Amino acid sequence: MTESTPRKRSRAACLSCQSRKRKCSGEQPCSTCAQAGVACVFSDLPRKKRARSGSMYRASMSGLDERQRLPPSDGWAQPVPLAKPASSAAGSAASPGSYPRVKDARRMSHSLEANSGAAFVRKLGLRIDPARAPRLHLFAWNVGERRLSPETSVYPVTPGPITKMISEDEMRRLAGIYFEKVHPCYAFLDRKTVLTHITQRWSASSISVAEPAERTYDVVLLGVAAFGHLFSRREMSSIELCIVDAARALLEKSILGPDTPTIDTVTGWVLRAAYLRMTASPHAAWMASCTLMHLVEAAGLHIETPDPEATGLIQAATSDSQVPNGSNTTTQPPNDTNLRRRLFGMARHLNTWISFDLGRSRVVLHGATSHTPQRQPPTQIYIISSLSPKA
Repeated sequence: MTESTPRKRSRAACLSCQSRKRKCSGEQPCSTCAQAGVACVFSDLPRKKRARSGSMYRASMSGLDERQRLPPSDGWAQPVPLAKPASSAAGSAASPGSYPRVKDARRMSHSLEANSGAAFVRKLGLRIDPARAPRLHLFAWNVGERRLSPETSVYPVTPGPITKMISEDEMRRLAGIYFEKVHPCYAFLDRKTVLTHITQRWSASSISVAEPAERTYDVVLLGVAAFGHLFSRREMSSIELCIVDAARALLEKSILGPDTPTIDTVTGWVLRAAYLRMTASPHAAWMASCTLMHLVEAAGLHIETPDPEATGLIQAATSDSQVPNGSNTTTQPPNDTNLRRRLFGMARHLNTWISFDLGRSRVVLHGATSHTPQRQPPTQIYIISSLSPKA
């Protein structure tokens, strides 16, 4: 190579070529970045010495070791993700917010400790004796999954329409247990409305042969019946097992439907989430509560406006609220303002409660304009809604 044609070598390489250890043409963009389709950025800072890279590596590794030495925040959350490589960044490789900070991890851990009882016991054990610290366990979650009674295997019952599984008198007895045990704390159902639907459902099934096997309000009746069995028997009977399975099938079918969920569907999911909170595993209850919150958003129950069409809420089918002679006997309109407030308050309460117990993220519906329910007996639902975090 002669003096007239000096050696072509770029004075500085872009950040992407430096991280990849590729030859850089020095152009803007360089040939390597143009071929790879990534952003080509040159650093304005003077070039560091080679020995500096080793110190930067050791500093980054020390920060990573410090993050790894932190006790896990909870047994269900994912670990803190590592930083992305510099080639995937659009700008420089060391922006202030690109790497997870240790103080952010500590702040999240402290918040989890304040909300999750299991995480509090775990962190307390780590401070006292790290070698013998207890594992994450929800000690006071509930009494455990319900045991099946011996008669369950002897007298199996096939899930079917609610009128085929239990009689009208039995349904009224279970509804009475529900309003005696559950309603004083969670008053989001109207007793007169439930009893009216019971009369309509069994009267229509006994008169008309062509009566549909399923109705929209069946999910509410099945949930009420499940709670009636829960608070009247120590063990799960075959009837209760079929009632729970039938309610689960109808509620899952409502998610797959093309229509906007109705108030009856949301009410059924409230009953299911509350039932799973007392009988099932934490993960199942948390998933049900998150699904409930998404259905509340889809139904528009978190939006309070004089125009019902603006909320995206579809009125319940007319056939679900009529008796065989065709007269409408609905005692409570589907878009009753206080009913919508109570359902939204119950859904948010269940999701917040379960999420805080597990240390998982809760579903926050942004732009919610629903107010606290009216303070009328029983007042527990008013207190629960007023104490629930709004954001």
